Amino acid sequence: MPARRFAGAAGLLLGLVGCVPTLAPERFASGTVVVGPAASSAGAPFSDSSRADRADRPPTGTQVEMQYLGVGGWRIETPHTVLLTGPLLTRPSMLEVGFGGPLVTDTVAIVEALEAWGVEPMDSAVAILVGHGHYDHLLDVPWIAARLAPRARILVNRTSLLQTEALAEGLGLDPSRVEDVSKYAASPTEGGEWIQLSRDVRVLPVQGDHAPHFAGHTLYAGVREAPLPAPPGPATEWLDGKSLAFLVDVLREDGSVGLRLYYQDAIPREPAGTLPPEVLAEAPVDVALLVPASFAEVRWHPESLVENLRPRTVVVQHWESFFDPALAPPEPVAFTILPHFMERLHRVMDCGEACISVPTPGTRLVYSMSAASR
Repeated sequence: MPARRFAGAAGLLLGLVGCVPTLAPERFASGTVVVGPAASSAGAPFSDSSRADRADRPPTGTQVEMQYLGVGGWRIETPHTVLLTGPLLTRPSMLEVGFGGPLVTDTVAIVEALEAWGVEPMDSAVAILVGHGHYDHLLDVPWIAARLAPRARILVNRTSLLQTEALAEGLGLDPSRVEDVSKYAASPTEGGEWIQLSRDVRVLPVQGDHAPHFAGHTLYAGVREAPLPAPPGPATEWLDGKSLAFLVDVLREDGSVGLRLYYQDAIPREPAGTLPPEVLAEAPVDVALLVPASFAEVRWHPESLVENLRPRTVVVQHWESFFDPALAPPEPVAFTILPHFMERLHRVMDCGEACISVPTPGTRLVYSMSAASR
């Protein structure tokens, strides 16, 4: 089946998906959530927006604040650094995607969502991390980098680099800011090479993978090796490339690891996405940002990855449909039975409600570096 017809059929199939079981409203995080000894020891659900004013909020200079921007997007602020992961605030409809129309960044939707969620400025961001080149992770990144985060390096795989470079001239984006970091990536057996982004943040790319979307089929799969003659248009032209995950270390003043984050924007098939013993021996993973979308297409996700990382806490992201407007009430992404994923995640984590969070877009999670380290 030609790619465009296959995309159209996929879009129509998504439209036929009926309502699937979802989590009860109290299972979702919203507002500002302080994650620390006082918040977690009580086992309270992650849904109390009043915690922003609690006395147990970590003092400035020892905390990391993460605000969820939907799909795979985050704004992460450490004591000295702002870091982004690729958000999708432009939300083309299922019909627009399925029938092959060109996908164009909706700048109004981006600004409206950021203002509605009270997102702090991005102009000091040092980098934007994007694991693969599908439109739901890369579409908005070039415009955000050009207009809102003018100092940020864009760390991607080679396919994403070529797709971003094709858009750069039209946006006034310096293509030298886009970097293929695949050569630095850790593998299940090799330690890789850290990239120092600022005085208190370093990142390690990790060899990843992209699970099939449904019935063993991966949409828009492919690798680019040559520059594009024109910017990518329909979803079929936003290829994934060789996916990456990222390990992010927030460093204390003495250079030790104060908080370690693991970030993925696609589900890998094991052993892809896992870390070698030498990296895990340096410092434990405090927060794993994991994807449930299409988990049923992969054997032992999230079990195998959780058993490798052994994270202190897990944040479930990229769980909501990206065919709906960013400010619409979020619904689970098609083909993903979120309660089933959560049951499996709880079983392998074995820590109760206090160490697993499912944020709604706009939610802020505040972590204490001193409390998170073990």
